[in-house]
Amino acid sequence: EKYQQYATSLLGGLGGLFCLLYIFDFTEWKSKLGKVLKDVFIVVLVSGVCLWFLFQTGYRPYGPICLFLLMTPMWLVAMKIIFYPHKPTKVFVSWLGGPLLFVSTIVLGLWIAWSFAADENEWSEITEWHGAEEVGCVPDLETYPECASRRNEERVCFEVSLEENKVYYENNCPEYCPDYVFSTCLNTFILWSGPLLVSLGLFFLSFFSTFLRDDSVEEDVSNFGKLWLVLLFAMWVIASMSGVSAGLSAAMIAFTLAAFMASAVFLACSYSRTEIKSQRTEYMQRFEQKYGAHFNVLKGLFVITCLPIVVMYIFLS
Repeated sequence: EKYQQYATSLLGGLGGLFCLLYIFDFTEWKSKLGKVLKDVFIVVLVSGVCLWFLFQTGYRPYGPICLFLLMTPMWLVAMKIIFYPHKPTKVFVSWLGGPLLFVSTIVLGLWIAWSFAADENEWSEITEWHGAEEVGCVPDLETYPECASRRNEERVCFEVSLEENKVYYENNCPEYCPDYVFSTCLNTFILWSGPLLVSLGLFFLSFFSTFLRDDSVEEDVSNFGKLWLVLLFAMWVIASMSGVSAGLSAAMIAFTLAAFMASAVFLACSYSRTEIKSQRTEYMQRFEQKYGAHFNVLKGLFVITCLPIVVMYIFLS
Protein backbone atom coordinates (compact mmCIF):
# COMPACT_ATOMS: atom_id res chain seq x y z
CA GLU A 1 0.00 0.00 0.00
CA LYS A 2 2.95 2.37 0.47
CA TYR A 3 3.31 2.60 -3.33
CA GLN A 4 -0.39 3.13 -4.00
CA GLN A 5 -0.01 6.91 -3.70
CA TYR A 6 2.16 6.93 -6.83
CA ALA A 7 -0.42 5.15 -9.00
CA THR A 8 -2.22 8.30 -10.14
CA SER A 9 1.01 10.11 -11.02
CA LEU A 10 2.28 7.07 -12.90
CA LEU A 11 -0.94 6.74 -14.89
CA GLY A 12 -0.87 10.43 -15.75
CA GLY A 13 2.72 10.17 -16.93
CA LEU A 14 1.94 7.16 -19.08
CA GLY A 15 -1.06 8.93 -20.59
CA GLY A 16 1.04 12.01 -21.37
CA LEU A 17 3.78 9.92 -22.94
CA PHE A 18 1.29 8.03 -25.10
CA CYS A 19 -0.36 11.28 -26.27
CA LEU A 20 3.05 12.73 -27.13
CA LEU A 21 4.01 9.63 -29.11
CA TYR A 22 0.65 9.63 -30.86
CA ILE A 23 1.12 13.26 -31.91
CA PHE A 24 4.48 12.38 -33.44
CA ASP A 25 3.01 9.28 -35.23
CA PHE A 26 5.40 6.86 -33.59
CA THR A 27 3.72 3.93 -35.33
CA GLU A 28 5.03 5.28 -38.65
CA TRP A 29 8.71 5.44 -37.61
CA LYS A 30 10.29 3.23 -40.29
CA SER A 31 14.00 4.09 -40.05
CA LYS A 32 16.43 1.87 -38.15
CA LEU A 33 16.72 4.37 -35.29
CA GLY A 34 12.97 5.00 -35.37
CA LYS A 35 12.21 1.29 -34.99
CA VAL A 36 14.59 1.02 -32.03
CA LEU A 37 13.03 4.06 -30.32
CA LYS A 38 9.54 2.75 -31.02
CA ASP A 39 10.35 -0.59 -29.41
CA VAL A 40 11.91 1.19 -26.41
CA PHE A 41 8.84 3.37 -25.88
CA ILE A 42 6.52 0.39 -26.22
CA VAL A 43 8.51 -1.47 -23.56
CA VAL A 44 8.33 1.61 -21.32
CA LEU A 45 4.57 1.89 -21.76
CA VAL A 46 3.95 -1.81 -21.11
CA SER A 47 6.25 -1.81 -18.07
CA GLY A 48 4.53 1.31 -16.75
CA VAL A 49 1.10 -0.28 -17.08
CA CYS A 50 2.36 -3.37 -15.24
CA LEU A 51 3.70 -1.19 -12.43
CA TRP A 52 0.38 0.64 -12.26
CA PHE A 53 -1.44 -2.66 -11.82
CA LEU A 54 0.95 -3.63 -9.02
CA PHE A 55 0.64 -0.23 -7.31
CA GLN A 56 -3.14 -0.70 -7.28
CA THR A 57 -2.96 -4.12 -5.61
CA GLY A 58 -3.86 -2.77 -2.18
CA TYR A 59 -7.05 -1.22 -3.56
CA ARG A 60 -7.73 -3.74 -6.35
CA PRO A 61 -6.39 -7.15 -5.26
CA TYR A 62 -7.50 -8.76 -8.52
CA GLY A 63 -4.97 -6.65 -10.45
CA PRO A 64 -2.14 -9.24 -10.50
CA ILE A 65 -4.48 -11.94 -11.86
CA CYS A 66 -5.63 -9.63 -14.65
CA LEU A 67 -2.01 -8.65 -15.31
CA PHE A 68 -1.03 -12.31 -15.59
CA LEU A 69 -3.81 -12.87 -18.09
CA LEU A 70 -2.70 -9.87 -20.17
CA MET A 71 0.99 -10.79 -20.10
CA THR A 72 0.50 -14.46 -21.05
CA PRO A 73 -0.20 -13.85 -24.79
CA MET A 74 2.64 -11.31 -24.95
CA TRP A 75 5.02 -13.86 -23.46
CA LEU A 76 3.86 -16.59 -25.84
CA VAL A 77 4.25 -14.30 -28.86
CA ALA A 78 7.77 -13.39 -27.64
CA MET A 79 8.61 -17.11 -27.46
CA LYS A 80 7.36 -17.47 -31.03
CA ILE A 81 9.67 -14.67 -32.19
CA ILE A 82 12.66 -16.33 -30.46
CA PHE A 83 12.11 -20.00 -31.33
CA TYR A 84 9.88 -19.87 -34.45
CA PRO A 85 10.84 -16.63 -36.23
CA HIS A 86 9.87 -17.91 -39.69
CA LYS A 87 6.52 -19.40 -38.70
CA PRO A 88 3.39 -17.22 -39.18
CA THR A 89 1.99 -15.97 -35.90
CA LYS A 90 -1.50 -17.19 -36.76
CA VAL A 91 -0.21 -20.73 -37.19
CA PHE A 92 1.75 -20.57 -33.93
CA VAL A 93 -1.23 -19.25 -31.99
CA SER A 94 -3.43 -21.99 -33.42
CA TRP A 95 -1.01 -24.53 -31.91
CA LEU A 96 -1.61 -23.19 -28.40
CA GLY A 97 -5.17 -24.44 -27.94
CA GLY A 98 -4.16 -27.90 -26.73
CA PRO A 99 -1.23 -26.88 -24.47
CA LEU A 100 -3.20 -24.06 -22.86
CA LEU A 101 -6.16 -26.37 -22.24
CA PHE A 102 -3.80 -29.00 -20.76
CA VAL A 103 -2.17 -26.51 -18.38
CA SER A 104 -5.57 -25.10 -17.44
CA THR A 105 -6.85 -28.58 -16.60
CA ILE A 106 -3.76 -29.44 -14.54
CA VAL A 107 -4.00 -26.19 -12.53
CA LEU A 108 -7.72 -26.70 -11.93
CA GLY A 109 -7.23 -30.33 -10.88
CA LEU A 110 -4.45 -29.46 -8.44
CA TRP A 111 -6.51 -26.64 -6.95
CA ILE A 112 -9.55 -28.90 -6.47
CA ALA A 113 -7.36 -31.61 -4.89
CA TRP A 114 -5.78 -29.05 -2.55
CA SER A 115 -9.12 -27.53 -1.52
CA PHE A 116 -10.51 -30.96 -0.56
CA ALA A 117 -7.30 -32.25 1.03
CA ALA A 118 -8.04 -30.56 4.36
CA ASP A 119 -10.93 -28.74 5.98
CA GLU A 120 -8.90 -25.56 6.49
CA ASN A 121 -8.33 -25.38 2.71
CA GLU A 122 -12.03 -25.07 1.94
CA TRP A 123 -13.61 -21.62 1.64
CA SER A 124 -15.57 -20.64 4.73
CA GLU A 125 -16.04 -17.69 7.05
CA ILE A 126 -13.08 -18.86 9.12
CA THR A 127 -10.93 -18.98 5.99
CA GLU A 128 -12.10 -15.50 5.03
CA TRP A 129 -11.34 -13.99 8.44
CA HIS A 130 -8.08 -15.80 9.08
CA GLY A 131 -5.08 -13.69 8.24
CA ALA A 132 -7.21 -10.91 6.70
CA GLU A 133 -5.05 -8.20 8.23
CA GLU A 134 -1.84 -9.97 7.21
CA VAL A 135 -2.86 -10.01 3.53
CA GLY A 136 -3.59 -6.28 3.48
CA CYS A 137 -7.23 -6.03 4.53
CA VAL A 138 -7.81 -2.83 6.52
CA PRO A 139 -10.50 -3.36 9.19
CA ASP A 140 -13.37 -0.87 9.10
CA LEU A 141 -12.88 0.36 12.66
CA GLU A 142 -14.27 3.82 11.92
CA THR A 143 -17.74 2.42 11.31
CA TYR A 144 -17.35 -0.23 14.02
CA PRO A 145 -15.11 1.29 16.74
CA GLU A 146 -16.36 -1.26 19.25
CA CYS A 147 -14.46 -3.93 17.26
CA ALA A 148 -11.05 -2.38 17.99
CA SER A 149 -8.70 -4.21 20.31
CA ARG A 150 -8.17 -2.70 23.74
CA ARG A 151 -4.46 -3.57 23.52
CA ASN A 152 -3.97 -2.05 20.05
CA GLU A 153 -6.66 0.24 18.69
CA GLU A 154 -5.48 -0.32 15.10
CA ARG A 155 -6.21 -4.06 15.25
CA VAL A 156 -9.40 -6.03 15.76
CA CYS A 157 -10.53 -7.46 19.05
CA PHE A 158 -10.65 -11.08 17.92
CA GLU A 159 -8.31 -13.78 16.66
CA VAL A 160 -9.12 -16.60 14.27
CA SER A 161 -7.69 -20.10 14.64
CA LEU A 162 -7.76 -21.91 11.32
CA GLU A 163 -6.61 -25.21 12.84
CA GLU A 164 -9.32 -25.21 15.53
CA ASN A 165 -11.92 -23.59 13.24
CA LYS A 166 -12.80 -21.16 16.02
CA VAL A 167 -12.84 -17.43 16.77
CA TYR A 168 -11.45 -16.11 20.07
CA TYR A 169 -12.85 -12.78 21.31
CA GLU A 170 -11.46 -10.31 23.82
CA ASN A 171 -13.61 -9.14 26.70
CA ASN A 172 -16.58 -7.01 25.58
CA CYS A 173 -15.84 -7.76 21.91
CA PRO A 174 -19.11 -8.13 19.94
CA GLU A 175 -19.47 -11.43 18.13
CA TYR A 176 -20.71 -9.71 14.97
CA CYS A 177 -17.36 -7.98 14.40
CA PRO A 178 -15.87 -10.62 12.04
CA ASP A 179 -18.91 -10.33 9.76
CA TYR A 180 -18.55 -6.58 9.22
CA VAL A 181 -15.02 -5.24 9.68
CA PHE A 182 -13.65 -7.18 6.66
CA SER A 183 -16.87 -7.42 4.62
CA THR A 184 -15.58 -5.26 1.73
CA CYS A 185 -12.10 -6.80 1.46
CA LEU A 186 -11.46 -9.32 -1.32
CA ASN A 187 -7.78 -10.03 -0.62
CA THR A 188 -8.37 -13.32 1.14
CA PHE A 189 -10.81 -14.56 -1.49
CA ILE A 190 -8.50 -13.58 -4.36
CA LEU A 191 -5.60 -15.45 -2.76
CA TRP A 192 -7.75 -18.52 -2.15
CA SER A 193 -9.30 -18.57 -5.63
CA GLY A 194 -6.15 -17.46 -7.49
CA PRO A 195 -5.43 -20.86 -9.12
CA LEU A 196 -9.06 -21.13 -10.20
CA LEU A 197 -8.93 -17.71 -11.88
CA VAL A 198 -5.64 -18.59 -13.58
CA SER A 199 -7.18 -21.82 -14.85
CA LEU A 200 -10.23 -19.98 -16.20
CA GLY A 201 -8.01 -17.43 -17.91
CA LEU A 202 -5.91 -20.09 -19.62
CA PHE A 203 -9.07 -21.96 -20.61
CA PHE A 204 -10.44 -18.80 -22.24
CA LEU A 205 -7.20 -18.26 -24.20
CA SER A 206 -7.20 -21.88 -25.35
CA PHE A 207 -10.81 -21.50 -26.45
CA PHE A 208 -9.99 -18.34 -28.40
CA SER A 209 -6.83 -19.74 -30.03
CA THR A 210 -8.93 -22.48 -31.68
CA PHE A 211 -10.67 -19.73 -33.68
CA LEU A 212 -7.45 -19.17 -35.61
CA ARG A 213 -7.24 -22.72 -36.94
CA ASP A 214 -9.70 -21.89 -39.69
CA ASP A 215 -8.21 -20.10 -42.71
CA SER A 216 -11.25 -17.88 -43.06
CA VAL A 217 -10.60 -14.53 -41.39
CA GLU A 218 -14.29 -13.63 -41.56
CA GLU A 219 -15.17 -16.79 -39.69
CA ASP A 220 -12.62 -15.95 -37.00
CA VAL A 221 -14.07 -12.47 -36.50
CA SER A 222 -17.62 -13.83 -36.51
CA ASN A 223 -16.82 -16.43 -33.85
CA PHE A 224 -15.03 -13.87 -31.75
CA GLY A 225 -17.95 -11.45 -32.06
CA LYS A 226 -20.38 -14.08 -30.82
CA LEU A 227 -18.12 -14.86 -27.88
CA TRP A 228 -17.79 -11.20 -27.01
CA LEU A 229 -21.57 -10.75 -27.03
CA VAL A 230 -21.84 -13.59 -24.52
CA LEU A 231 -19.19 -11.92 -22.34
CA LEU A 232 -21.00 -8.59 -22.51
CA PHE A 233 -24.21 -10.27 -21.37
CA ALA A 234 -22.35 -11.98 -18.53
CA MET A 235 -20.88 -8.63 -17.48
CA TRP A 236 -24.34 -7.08 -17.48
CA VAL A 237 -25.72 -9.88 -15.28
CA ILE A 238 -22.80 -9.53 -12.86
CA ALA A 239 -23.18 -5.76 -12.69
CA SER A 240 -26.87 -6.14 -11.89
CA MET A 241 -25.91 -8.25 -8.89
CA SER A 242 -23.61 -5.56 -7.47
CA GLY A 243 -25.93 -5.09 -4.53
CA VAL A 244 -24.93 -8.53 -3.28
CA SER A 245 -21.18 -8.00 -3.46
CA ALA A 246 -19.98 -4.90 -5.25
CA GLY A 247 -16.31 -5.73 -4.80
CA LEU A 248 -16.67 -9.23 -6.22
CA SER A 249 -18.69 -7.92 -9.16
CA ALA A 250 -15.95 -5.41 -10.01
CA ALA A 251 -13.34 -8.16 -9.82
CA MET A 252 -15.28 -10.44 -12.18
CA ILE A 253 -15.91 -7.59 -14.64
CA ALA A 254 -12.21 -6.67 -14.62
CA PHE A 255 -11.28 -10.32 -15.17
CA THR A 256 -13.68 -10.56 -18.12
CA LEU A 257 -12.23 -7.42 -19.69
CA ALA A 258 -8.69 -8.71 -19.15
CA ALA A 259 -9.62 -11.94 -20.94
CA PHE A 260 -10.98 -9.97 -23.88
CA MET A 261 -7.88 -7.77 -24.07
CA ALA A 262 -5.61 -10.82 -23.88
CA SER A 263 -7.45 -12.43 -26.77
CA ALA A 264 -7.21 -9.14 -28.67
CA VAL A 265 -3.40 -9.39 -28.36
CA PHE A 266 -3.53 -12.78 -30.09
CA LEU A 267 -5.81 -11.35 -32.77
CA ALA A 268 -3.62 -8.28 -33.38
CA CYS A 269 -0.45 -10.38 -33.64
CA SER A 270 -2.03 -12.89 -36.02
CA TYR A 271 -2.99 -10.46 -38.79
CA SER A 272 -1.33 -7.48 -40.42
CA ARG A 273 -2.83 -4.01 -40.07
CA THR A 274 -3.89 -3.93 -43.73
CA GLU A 275 -5.56 -7.32 -43.42
CA ILE A 276 -7.42 -6.27 -40.28
CA LYS A 277 -8.66 -3.03 -41.89
CA SER A 278 -9.85 -4.74 -45.07
CA GLN A 279 -11.62 -7.51 -43.20
CA ARG A 280 -13.17 -5.04 -40.75
CA THR A 281 -14.54 -2.93 -43.62
CA GLU A 282 -15.96 -5.98 -45.37
CA TYR A 283 -17.46 -7.33 -42.15
CA MET A 284 -19.12 -3.98 -41.31
CA GLN A 285 -20.61 -3.79 -44.82
CA ARG A 286 -22.09 -7.26 -44.50
CA PHE A 287 -23.35 -6.39 -41.00
CA GLU A 288 -25.11 -3.29 -42.34
CA GLN A 289 -26.63 -5.27 -45.21
CA LYS A 290 -27.92 -7.90 -42.81
CA TYR A 291 -29.08 -5.74 -39.89
CA GLY A 292 -29.32 -2.25 -41.45
CA ALA A 293 -33.10 -2.35 -41.45
CA HIS A 294 -33.08 -2.48 -37.65
CA PHE A 295 -30.86 0.59 -37.17
CA ASN A 296 -33.80 3.01 -37.27
CA VAL A 297 -35.57 1.00 -34.58
CA LEU A 298 -32.47 1.14 -32.37
CA LYS A 299 -32.15 4.89 -32.94
CA GLY A 300 -35.77 5.35 -31.96
CA LEU A 301 -35.33 3.31 -28.79
CA PHE A 302 -32.26 5.38 -27.91
CA VAL A 303 -34.18 8.64 -28.34
CA ILE A 304 -37.12 7.39 -26.26
CA THR A 305 -35.06 5.96 -23.40
CA CYS A 306 -32.05 8.29 -23.22
CA LEU A 307 -33.28 11.69 -24.41
CA PRO A 308 -34.76 12.71 -21.00
CA ILE A 309 -31.48 11.78 -19.30
CA VAL A 310 -29.43 13.74 -21.84
CA VAL A 311 -31.66 16.82 -21.48
CA MET A 312 -31.48 16.62 -17.68
CA TYR A 313 -27.70 16.28 -17.80
CA ILE A 314 -27.36 19.35 -20.08
CA PHE A 315 -29.67 21.34 -17.79
CA LEU A 316 -27.82 20.37 -14.60
CA SER A 317 -24.38 20.93 -16.11
